[in-house]
Amino acid sequence: MNQEKIGKFILQLRKKNNLTQNNFAKKLNVTAQAVSKWENGRGIPDIEIIRKISKEFNVDIESILNGEEKKKNRNKKVMLIPISLILIIFLIIGFVIFSHTDFEFSNLKSTNEEFNIKGVAAYSKDKKSIYISEIEYLNDKRTNEKYTVAECILYERNKKRDNKISQCGEIDTSKKYDYKEAKSLSELLKDIEFSIDDYNSTCKNLKASSLYININVLDTNKKIITYKIPLELSGKCN
Repeated sequence: MNQEKIGKFILQLRKKNNLTQNNFAKKLNVTAQAVSKWENGRGIPDIEIIRKISKEFNVDIESILNGEEKKKNRNKKVMLIPISLILIIFLIIGFVIFSHTDFEFSNLKSTNEEFNIKGVAAYSKDKKSIYISEIEYLNDKRTNEKYTVAECILYERNKKRDNKISQCGEIDTSKKYDYKEAKSLSELLKDIEFSIDDYNSTCKNLKASSLYININVLDTNKKIITYKIPLELSGKCN
């Protein structure tokens, strides 16, 4: 991630819309000093501000983080290249505009060939955060399996026990589900995401941690099926 490129992009975006730093700052509910800091490559906006910039000025998040306009590819299957740019935004969880804390970043990816994971981990000497923005099942068309509900649980494995970090969704076996409304696994996973701020890893080295996701789904025969997705991190803690 190039802070200078991001800053130049924000500067060009502001000038393109004929805004002073003060007016640009007011639209985002930040200070003009913060805008000046971004434009000079001495910091980057936090996650909420980047979302506001994207929405307010009709520019996609990936372009902001890439520091240049990028044509959208509507064919999702073609976009199998690393999408670290859009993922990096979620590494900045808890990032304070005027903070001097140095964050290191690692991409998260699946080692299970049936799943494509888009996620990142951010860490400094004081803090660790994890964000997983998308879980994609790649075999829907081949299997044509249908499920009624899904739950996803993020774990960290260590020598003593597996620690549950976070959970999205829940299967309630006492609840009566409408099996006529069964969906593919990809459809159920569409809105699943993990956002863990200030994550207390039990490992000294983030690369050495063993993260994995368990996806539990309830099929139309009222049977729970589990998919296990080991995660791999590129990079390590300082």
